Amino acid sequence: MMLLFGGVIHFMLPDIALTEINGIIVGEMMNEGKSLYTEIWTSISPISALAEWILIKAGGRSVGLRHTITVILLCGQMGLFAILLNRNQAFDQPGYLPAFFFACVVFISLDSIFMSREILASGFLLLSLDRLFRQLQFRNQQESILHLVGFYIGLASLCSFSYIIFFPATFLILIIASTLSFRMMLLLLTGFLFPHLLVNIIWFSFGAWSALWNNYYLASLSLQTTNFISIKSLLYLYAVPLIYFFLLLIFISRHIRLTRYQSQIFLIMLTWLGFGVLGVILTSQRTAQSLIVCAPPTAFLITHFILRIRKRLFAEFAVLTFFAGTVSVCLLSLENRIPQISFEGYFTGKNRTTFKNKRVLSLTDDLSVFKNNQVATYFPEWKISKSIFRDPGYYENIIILNDAFRADPPDIIVDPENLMPGVFSYLPELSFQYRKSGSNYIRNN
Repeated sequence: MMLLFGGVIHFMLPDIALTEINGIIVGEMMNEGKSLYTEIWTSISPISALAEWILIKAGGRSVGLRHTITVILLCGQMGLFAILLNRNQAFDQPGYLPAFFFACVVFISLDSIFMSREILASGFLLLSLDRLFRQLQFRNQQESILHLVGFYIGLASLCSFSYIIFFPATFLILIIASTLSFRMMLLLLTGFLFPHLLVNIIWFSFGAWSALWNNYYLASLSLQTTNFISIKSLLYLYAVPLIYFFLLLIFISRHIRLTRYQSQIFLIMLTWLGFGVLGVILTSQRTAQSLIVCAPPTAFLITHFILRIRKRLFAEFAVLTFFAGTVSVCLLSLENRIPQISFEGYFTGKNRTTFKNKRVLSLTDDLSVFKNNQVATYFPEWKISKSIFRDPGYYENIIILNDAFRADPPDIIVDPENLMPGVFSYLPELSFQYRKSGSNYIRNN
């Protein structure tokens, strides 16, 4: 059913989304043999970049392939979520209702089928959640499990850096549960640091450690956020889950009775939800899909609410209402029938371009120019490279620009801020290779 629903969303999309273009162009540059972070100046995470390269290798820019794989990954995560809850006895009645609510929350937005760093990271986060439940179940009998908890969170943060927020969240959960010892802290810390250490060793061995540090770690720590959807649109889009969540808060204080272990799981989910919202606030690229990190705890809490309804007829009515509400919001928003929900930022760029199949250097954060063109030089992400073009007088910047233009000269330079004259003043040979046309520079034949 989820594959069918994902197919409906795919065929109703007006165009390839700008949020997907960033990953596609990085994958294409890696497929050309360029090195990540040294010859590809981007803040995309290592694991996400590897996934994008594999997708380009397998199917080029095929959007259908990307969306199909994304839906399959989501279906796997839904099944994993239900299995880990049943295996760890999170509910008195095992079942797959949490997976159903997970699917409803995830597929409420059109970008649910887009391949992204959040999709990859959420899978690793679910694996860490399973190990965390087992740690609470067995207490000090299997402390080594915490090494895997930290390891999976480390992998998640190498998919989407904002997921690093779940490392202190895990510490907080274990402190509240009164199970944290110094040895457990070390196990959790070493597990978390291991994948990061491995990535740093790989880049260091190729002499590219500074590029990794500057273009990934330091760039990801920036509080600058690109908003593809407004907060108002997000609130209207997730109105149905929010209503059910507030009903749960009203219901919880009077009707829910849990064992100590179940109350700890409940605490984990509330903490996860809180830190998930914080992660969405801190993310560098805010989309509706950013909230996928909140889908598992939301599904868990709503399932708790439904299972505590004593009359079966009322419970079934609540489930059907939730399903109908989320599907209706999704389909109506896809057809632009809800004016408060706007996906315009996903598909509309600032610049209108008429050229196609060109190698382009864009000195702007507008990715729409790459819908029908490829990236030239080393600079697919303006946030990372703008300091070089705005201050070309530094010796290191001149060397980088000279190497980039020699290795992969662009056919067209999109320059709305008119920054290229400053570059030409330090690299005068380039000024003879390009002619100005409006806000663009076109290479002479």
